[in-house]
Amino acid sequence: MNDSLREILIADLPPAFVTRFLEAATWAYREAWERVKNETLVTDDGRQQMLPHWRRVLLEAKLQSIALDSGLRAESEAVSSGAHKYVAVRAGRLVMTCSKTTGQNAVPRSCDFREQYSDVNEHVDQQSLFPVSSIPGRESLYCIIIHGPTAENKGDLGFCCFGFPSRDMQKWADEPIALADIRDYQQSRYQKIEDDRAQIQPIEPKLKPKFDAGDAAEESA
Repeated sequence: MNDSLREILIADLPPAFVTRFLEAATWAYREAWERVKNETLVTDDGRQQMLPHWRRVLLEAKLQSIALDSGLRAESEAVSSGAHKYVAVRAGRLVMTCSKTTGQNAVPRSCDFREQYSDVNEHVDQQSLFPVSSIPGRESLYCIIIHGPTAENKGDLGFCCFGFPSRDMQKWADEPIALADIRDYQQSRYQKIEDDRAQIQPIEPKLKPKFDAGDAAEESA
């Protein structure tokens, strides 16, 4: 685990946000599964198509409400095509979005808004998070909250991690860090999970001026 990444997550995220979102992700997986399982008007194939949409809707709603309750900035932003929206959360040095992946080490496929945000990861390389000559500034890192089900049951949360993609969105800067690990570190350090230690910065990240609208339909939560 990269100590620099871990310390940024511990310092910049309110403990209540980490704990509550992990609980919400567990709930959203079970709730989405129960809703599609009990839908009698569609076929099994239809249920499989409905599941990721229900899961995304429930989880992104929780992400936004928990972030706002924790004193963070959380906004629903549209992709360039306007086809759908996603939630972006800003906390200290971090700008975060949420995405389901096929595995704990899998990187979400590149699409317009991820390419846009990952451009701020100028300090990331594949050997060390920050090169010796580089000092990260405020809101200088893009983090993706990744999640996925267990292999046995699509209604059970299998993993939920903080991942920092490389600038080209081809790999992770380092192994994704489980929310449960950050929760445990924060509880140990702050003694109580409601202790708000995040310093919220209102600075917008520097984004690419133009980007393609493709790949807008991917499930992002």
